[in-house]
Formats: sequence, C-alpha cells, structure tokens
Amino acid sequence: MGMESRCDFFDSYPLFGMDNLERNRPRRRSNTRTVTSRTRRLEGVFGVRENAGVVHSMRGIKVEISDVSSRYLLRPDGQRSVCFPRKLIVVFGPSSILVSPTMSVGTSPNIRKIAKAARVSHTTVSMALRNHPRVSEQTKNRVLALAEKMGYRPNPLVAALLSHVRTSRRIVAQEVIAYFTAGPNRDWWKQWPCAANSFVGAQTRAEQLGFRLEHFWIGPGGVEAASVSKVLRARAIRGGIMAPLPLPHCEEIALDWANCAITAIGYSFNAVQLNRAAHNHVKSIMSLYEELRKLGYHRIGFSTGIDDLVRVRHFWLAGWLAGRELFGGAQLPYFVFDGADGKSRFFSWMKEEKPDVIVSIGKATYRWLKEEGVRLPQDVAFAHLNLRDVEGDKVAGIEQNSLGIGAAAVELLATQLYHNEYGVPKTSLCTLFDGFWVPGPTAPGR
Repeated sequence: MGMESRCDFFDSYPLFGMDNLERNRPRRRSNTRTVTSRTRRLEGVFGVRENAGVVHSMRGIKVEISDVSSRYLLRPDGQRSVCFPRKLIVVFGPSSILVSPTMSVGTSPNIRKIAKAARVSHTTVSMALRNHPRVSEQTKNRVLALAEKMGYRPNPLVAALLSHVRTSRRIVAQEVIAYFTAGPNRDWWKQWPCAANSFVGAQTRAEQLGFRLEHFWIGPGGVEAASVSKVLRARAIRGGIMAPLPLPHCEEIALDWANCAITAIGYSFNAVQLNRAAHNHVKSIMSLYEELRKLGYHRIGFSTGIDDLVRVRHFWLAGWLAGRELFGGAQLPYFVFDGADGKSRFFSWMKEEKPDVIVSIGKATYRWLKEEGVRLPQDVAFAHLNLRDVEGDKVAGIEQNSLGIGAAAVELLATQLYHNEYGVPKTSLCTLFDGFWVPGPTAPGR
C-alpha cells in the first residue's frame, strides 16, 4: 500500500473527522487531490513513516489496518487504492483501542461548527471545552451552554489520542507537583513508613506521567502553609499531594485551595474535602480476622492507639466489629490506649482477657511485647495491620501497599491537571486499595 492509498484511507475514515466520502462510487480527480493534501498535513502531525499495512507514528502510536473490504478509490494517476478497513487498532504503548466502521458516528457537531455559532475562534472553543484558565468565565460558560444545546459530545478515541500526545510533550517539560508534609521537622515523614513509601510510589508514577515530585514542608502541623503557597504561585506550580499528617495538626491549613489542584493520601487531613487515595481499612481488617479464624484462633484481641483510630475515621474499629459478627469467635473487648499509662493498662487487659492472638496497628503494642520478653507465638500469637511498621521482622499481617496508594494519588491529581480543574471539588472521589494477608511465624495457627 503506497502513500496515496494510505492518504486515501485516512481521509475516508470517520475517526479523523473526514466522513463525507461517497463510498459507492469513485471520487473525482479534483476531490482526491484535496483529500491527499489534507492527509499530507495529517502525516506531518502524526509522523507516519512506513507505508506497509502497519503504520507507525514517531510518537509511539501504532495504527494497524486489517480485514480490508473490496471497495476502492480512484487515485489521481488513474489507479485504484483500497479503503474502508473493517478493523482498525490504535495502539498507545502497551494498550490498544479497537475501532470498527460499524461504530455509530452520530451527528454531534464539531468544534468548528460550535465556533461559528458562538462567533469565536475554534481555538477558543477547544480551550473552553477543556476548562482552560486563559478563557474568561463568561466566554467559557457561553460556549459550554451552546455546545450542550447543539448536542456536542467529545469523541473518546480522539481524546485518548490527544491525551497521549500531550503526555508525550509533558515528559520533556517535567512539570513540578508538590508533596506536602507537616511533621515536627522537615524530614520527620521519612521515619514514618506509610508516608515514606507513599512518596516513593508517588514519585515513580509522577515520572512515568511526565511530572517531577518535589517535597514541600508546610511547617509543624501546617503553620507555614501560607508562605509555601506564595512559593507555589511564584514557581507556577499548579498542583500537589497532601501526605498523611501527624495528629494534631492545624484545622485550617492556609494553602491556596482555590487556585491549585490538590489530592490527599489517607484520611488524616479532613478540613477540606479533597480527592484522595487511601487504604481500604475495613476490608483489610475483616480479611485478617477471617484468616485468623481459619487458622483456629478463637479469642482474638484488638489493641490500638486512639490516634490510629482517629486518623482513619475509626474504619479499623468498624471493620473489626463487622468481622467479629461475620466470622464468630469470642467477644473480647478491644483495647484503646492513650497517654503514658498505655503499656501498663495493655498488660492488665491482656492478663484479664487472655487472648490467644493479638492484632494491632502502629508500633507501640509490638514494642511492648518485645520489651517484656513475651514469646511470639508461644505465649501469644500476633498479627499486624501494617507490615511496614514492623519491617525487618517476620510478622504475620496485612500488606497495605503504600506504594500503590501514592501512585493512585498522582493519577487523581494528573486527571485534574489535564482537565484544568482547580479548587475544592464539588464531589470528592476516593480510590481505595485493598490490603492482602501475609502469613508469618507469629501466627502459625493452632
């Protein structure tokens, strides 16, 4: 298939907006020249450089043509060229989209028709539909209302293609996104496994999407947030991620919420309802309870600090109570500690309730057991709800996948930035990551 036939194919296919071809008879010579001219411009955009049945783009986009029908076009030299493929596969890296001519093209107006009706340029319409900040609110609202009235619907295939092209360009720019922490000092978060691993996951995913993640300390509890906001504006940083925060922290953190896109990791920051990525605490503790019951444990005790409950909106407790109702076992009262007397009260609770396995979150309970020389699992079995807190020891429990949670937060933020969506969302989204049970010698079963 030569260049002319490839050009005829692109102009004949609705995917590229040139769907006015008369399919049942050859086109006139003059029309075909026009088609070829348009498609040469298209080749300049997509960088087509092979003339076989598989067309590769220089930006990593592959178009594969197969199952071609027997209809032909008349080329300027009098020869015929094949057109109308029955199947087209557009490949973006590892993923692909199957397009068929049987798909409904519909009568949705294009951007130029909307621009003509609105008496503005098609560039203005395009930016208004993408919520671009360069378009005034008045013009944007007028264009959006007119597009809705005319029945405009975006083509998801073209949107996916342009998103890939924009992402390819963004990789060169390396736009910075902020990673906000609010510990007692600048590097405190690095000692907290949850925040440290979330940062690694977020950093890796940001680089894959063409961003660069940069740490910003907003002061102890967030007291320096206003000063950090000035730095963000000066450097034109449009978005950031709120890392898990220590308790307590400022109820009102003075970031520029209206002009930034910010997502959160976990539930510790609740003053502003943001899109967030978090661990599925309820499902994880229910799964852990079920596994312990399968291992033969009957008296299952739960020990946690009050901060660890408040930080996750008491989801640990909700899942614990639900698991106990669903999977049975002894109805032991859970132990919640706060303050300096937590250790002595814990061992009093342990002596009175006599659990055959203890479940905990945080580092305190596990540290107390080791300090007092309690043998695991000979004296009592043990399982932890976040294995990152006891990293290096062979402990049974739940792997929360903090790396994946950090990556998901970046994806939520990238979506907002691609659509120029700033400020507090009207309806916040939450992406939940399920943890999974990891067996260990501290809970071998009975």
